[in-house]
Amino acid sequence: MWIILAHTALAFLGFYLWLRSQKAAPLWSALGALSFACSGHLISCWDNLPFIATVVWIPWIFWAAQKALENPSLNRWIFLGAVLSLQVLAGYPFFTLYTVLFLVFWFERQKLSSTTRGAFRLTLCLSACATAFQWFPFLDLLSYGYVEPWKNFPYYTKPLEYMTLVKPDYLGFFGSLDYRGTFSNANFNFYFGLIPLGLWIVSFFFIRRTQTLFWSLSAGFFLVWMAGKQLFVWFFVPQSIIQFLEPSKSTGIFLLCVITSAVLTLNAFFQEKEKSKLFWPGLLTLCWMFDLFRVSFLLSYPMPNPFQNPEIRDKAGQIKKLAGDRRILTVRTDSDAVFLGPNAFQQSFESPVRLGVVNSNSVWGIRSADSYLTLRVDGSMNLKWYELNQWPYFGDLLDVAGVRFILAPQGLPSNKFKVLKKWENHFLFLNNRASEDMRFVGKKQEWDSRPAVLNQLTLPHNPWKEVVDLEKNKKGGLVSLPAAQRLWTELIPPNYERQAPSRASFSFHCSQAGYVVFNETYAPGWRAWLDGRPVPILRAYGLFMATSIPGPSDHQLVYRYEPASFRLGVFISLLSLGWLGFYGIARRQIH
Repeated sequence: MWIILAHTALAFLGFYLWLRSQKAAPLWSALGALSFACSGHLISCWDNLPFIATVVWIPWIFWAAQKALENPSLNRWIFLGAVLSLQVLAGYPFFTLYTVLFLVFWFERQKLSSTTRGAFRLTLCLSACATAFQWFPFLDLLSYGYVEPWKNFPYYTKPLEYMTLVKPDYLGFFGSLDYRGTFSNANFNFYFGLIPLGLWIVSFFFIRRTQTLFWSLSAGFFLVWMAGKQLFVWFFVPQSIIQFLEPSKSTGIFLLCVITSAVLTLNAFFQEKEKSKLFWPGLLTLCWMFDLFRVSFLLSYPMPNPFQNPEIRDKAGQIKKLAGDRRILTVRTDSDAVFLGPNAFQQSFESPVRLGVVNSNSVWGIRSADSYLTLRVDGSMNLKWYELNQWPYFGDLLDVAGVRFILAPQGLPSNKFKVLKKWENHFLFLNNRASEDMRFVGKKQEWDSRPAVLNQLTLPHNPWKEVVDLEKNKKGGLVSLPAAQRLWTELIPPNYERQAPSRASFSFHCSQAGYVVFNETYAPGWRAWLDGRPVPILRAYGLFMATSIPGPSDHQLVYRYEPASFRLGVFISLLSLGWLGFYGIARRQIH
């Protein structure tokens, strides 16, 4: 809650400074800042800290850019770059994408000298370089990451969701069965107050007088853009591009434009009136504040902390004790996945099935396999296919994945699973066939494609314990990741140890040549060392990793997730920060 309040105050102060830089009166600037900080969007983001941590920097960025325009000194350009960097580091790149695109558009339309334009572009470049260690790996992940098709939950807005412009709770209670909005858009409530909404509409009729043409039209553009393919004007934009750009993520920029337009319209109107008449400004202020202060009560609700419930903690402790450090898969019905409102929210946590879904890794320390692998890449969602469609369970994919425990609301075949614990109608099953995280296999079988490999794993009685399934690429070789470029000299502990999600090691003896299978995500960035020498990583069973063992001996195998994009990003960030420090010291000595 303290983090939420701090970010709300940060959003208010940033927007107030921004409006003051636009020559708005203090009272109207404060009310406009209140519309932003208490908008439906920011309050809906209270449950999503990366969202609110990113969006609150939008007005600060434009205020810093305005101050740099007024006095293009080195300190002000550095401040703009620092604020831009803070938004990047806040952790949600698509908000930053829309912020930077609109910032460039707004900046370039100013009547500026070539020196000022050059300084602005240099600031953008240096900010990007300083934060390269954050966004380089993200772009790298986009190149191979799995994007789940949003059939029921599209990234763009339903027409019905525009009604939140006039009523913040129009769609109903988020999370309830009668919620009429889109789950993926629950954080993108459009409400920012009835009075500023009316002022924005009025601004179109008084554009020449209020000089808000740019902000009014920009707000209109983003409101139309957020409709995505639901609006006929975007029919020419491919669906894949719409989904990638996620139009709803421009809500923060829409709020910047629409509230700025409303406040400047109001400011221009009252500048023409006599300052001694305070009745109407006072009444307007009271109505404006009352309207916004009720938004938080309409969109949020108090509830007990389910993670502090002794009964729930006891159930989680029992599961943790039984599961240890092995993977557990939660199978849930639709009724288990949806709660009926604030009164039923606590009850939804009391089911042990929910314990395997909600923050199981970070809160309870239980290795949940629901999203399964450390990285979600192409193919890893095949495990969901079993969870949603393949019960009772028959195939071997979950066995190969190392899913040792299954938490389900129904019984499973007794010849394959043993019931360890029962809570009301939920069962905790032991899967004795589950693979170890790392294991030695003596034989291989090559297939022409990944689908051919995965089809084998959907069948029972696959000889996966003795044979590793590998796949060929288009050139006839095996699909693999390249070997690292450096040796590994660090001593590793005996047997298998998972030091962290990004590191694992295995000491073993084998009597023949073969393969070691590591049932973690096959993804670019993983590196392997066998006895200190870099070795390539093969794709095993379509999803996991394997390394070739040349012959009988004692061996030490190390896996580390070291994406080149992160190393390159760190190098660029350190280089740019070092250059800035050197330039600052040199400039100070000269002066």
